[in-house]
Order: sequence, then C-alpha cells, then structure tokens
Amino acid sequence: MRHASCVMRHASCVMRHASCVMRHASCVMRHASCVVSGSAGTGTAFHFLPEHRLHAFGFHPWKHSVLRAYARPAEVFFHYGFQLKHLKALNPQRDICCVWSSHPLADKVALFAEEQNGRCFRVEDGFLRSVGLGCLFVRPWSLVFDSCGIYYDPSKPSDLENILQCKSFSVEELRRARRLIATVPLLGLTKYNAGSVGDFSLQVPDGRPVILVPGQVEDDASISCGCAEIHSNLQLLRRVRELNPSAWILYKPHPDLQFTKKHLQIPKVAIMAFADQMVTDISISDLLPSVDSVHTMTSLTGFEALLYGKEVHCFGLPFYAGWGLTQDHTSYPQRSRRRTLEELVAAAYIDYPRYYHWGKNQPCEVEEVLLALQEQRGNFRPNWKQKMGRRLLNGFRKIRGIFA
Repeated sequence: MRHASCVMRHASCVMRHASCVMRHASCVMRHASCVVSGSAGTGTAFHFLPEHRLHAFGFHPWKHSVLRAYARPAEVFFHYGFQLKHLKALNPQRDICCVWSSHPLADKVALFAEEQNGRCFRVEDGFLRSVGLGCLFVRPWSLVFDSCGIYYDPSKPSDLENILQCKSFSVEELRRARRLIATVPLLGLTKYNAGSVGDFSLQVPDGRPVILVPGQVEDDASISCGCAEIHSNLQLLRRVRELNPSAWILYKPHPDLQFTKKHLQIPKVAIMAFADQMVTDISISDLLPSVDSVHTMTSLTGFEALLYGKEVHCFGLPFYAGWGLTQDHTSYPQRSRRRTLEELVAAAYIDYPRYYHWGKNQPCEVEEVLLALQEQRGNFRPNWKQKMGRRLLNGFRKIRGIFA
C-alpha cells in the first residue's frame, strides 16, 4: 500500500511537471511571436492606451496613485478580491487585469483573465527601485509588468526568463548594458539604496577569503518559490560555513527587518555561531568592493555583485542563476542558454522593467533613473508620509512586543 501511495504521488508530480512544461512552451511561443513582430518582451513593448481599462487587484491604497502614473493614459479601477466573481465578461480589446505579484489572489486573477481571453500583468518592484524602502511608503522608480509569470518564481516561466532564453540583443542594447555595468557600481546604486554611505573598513586576520551572506526576509515569496533545500538565513549561514570553514563570513540582515517583521530576526548569538562579523546600517554598495564572493539564496545582492566582478554562489534559483554566470548549487535545466553579463544586464535593467521619473512625472529610461536616484540619495529627506509610516510601524512593534 505504501508503495502504491508513492507511485501515485510520483504520478501526480509528473503530471504537475508536464503542466508546467506546457505553460512554459506556451509562453515561449508567445515570446517568439513577439520577436518576429519586432516587439520582443521589452519593458516598453506594451503601451497602455486611453481606451484601455485596467482592473487592479491586491494594491495597497498608497500604491493606487503609483499604478495610475505607470498605466497612464489608461483608466484604472481598483478591486477587492471578493469582487473578482462579480466582474462582467472582459473585452479583450479594452480590459486588462493586473495584480500585485505576491498577493494571494494572483493566480486566480491570472486564471480569470485567461478564461476571458484577456491579458493579465503581475506587477512587482523593479531592480532599481528607490532611495528608501517600500514599507516606508517610498514610491518606486521602476516596476515590472509581467504577462507570463514573475521573475522570482522559477516554477513557471516569466517574461524575464523568456527574454534571456530567446532574445537576440541589439548592438545598441549591449552598448547601453556595458555602460550600466560601469555606472551602477561607480554611483554605488542598489535596489533600495538603504543604509549609510561612506568608507567601510574591513579588518580580516591572516588574509582569509571574505564571503558576504546577505540576509533575506524569510517569508518572502522569492524564498518560498525559489528555494528547494535551504529556506532560512540560519540554514544558509550553516551551509556556507560547512563549505568554507576557513573563510571570514560577513552577514548583513535584510533592511526590512529593522522596520517590519521584527519577529523574523535571528538572535545575534545564533548568527555568530557561523559568521565572523555582522553589519547592519551599511550600504551593500560599500560592502561589495571589500568581499571576495557572495553566497545567497535568491537575494538581488547576488545580481548586484556580478556587476562588481564578484563570484556569486546561489543556493536557490534567482532570475540571474542558471545562465553560466553564477556558481549554482541547484540545477534548473529549463535555462539552457549561456548568457554574458551584458546580456543579463540588458534584460534585467533595460528590457524587463518600466521606469517612471517622479520629478518630471513621466515615463523615462533607466539612465535617467540612475542620475535621479544618485541625486535623491545625496539630498534625501523623508516626507511626512514616510515619517508617519515609520512611527506607525514602530508603534505596532511596541504593541506586538507587549502582547507577545
């Protein structure tokens, strides 16, 4: 009986895998048709028009104005989850669904749009987001609108994966990518640009190799979707120490844990059982020049480290793994193409995201965002919403501590 049960479970897994392969093939075919028509999956390939009606699900109220700006000139209607079944039949020529990618209803909204022969975008922050964290109500300078899946979930294809798997990049795109590879580290820009900026001195005894382990928010969707074996920061630290007994391991907690989800913080004594040093309020851009390699589950720091010429070990399946640029501890045969760093950067920074310039109130290119973020970081002053958000979050932490 137990053997029969195992056979049934195995058959179920095979059927699930076959279903994923079919979905992957469908998305690849759709991407191939875009390439033929000359609009290959870029962040600006789909343009919202005045006649479009965008039906949005899972967006926090403070993000409503953000989505309206990115979707301009389309009309945007915001819905609650229970209203999904009350939507009338979609007009594929006019109606478009979009949902915040990590919202519990994301799959249902995508399925609803598919049943109506309509289009659905999963929306998420881009890779050059802002100066400050989203949990403090800082508006994003980049968003991704993915029509296939989402970049952090390797169980199904995404527009980003399809671009990297299928696209031939132009000479101009690769030229822009080379400039970005030089400029982003020079300006010290990252996704959130959080932490103090300045000289960071690292004193390592006996010339030991330095490994940076960036912490992640452990209930983040990128971990639940992209990690098969290691699912926590402590498990990652333990594995890195086992594989590198003589290295100097530098651990940096995720900045979100300073303001929200404090219950996910790891006691320092547990961290120091495997790490040699822990740093908090230091920018990733100040740490990367001082390390030899980065070991991560799925953190974007791994991608940023590639721009600094660092060796990157991946214990999960982030979007930048599987293309021949990283040391992968998990296999992913669907990513069969070998890519250069220029091609990866062109896909992740140029093709995949959309950018919006909040100073000019209009869409823009990545190069404009680099300059704007650099200027904003030098003159950053939290506005009243961000100050109030921080106070509310701190108050919530204190209340939760009382009743814990």
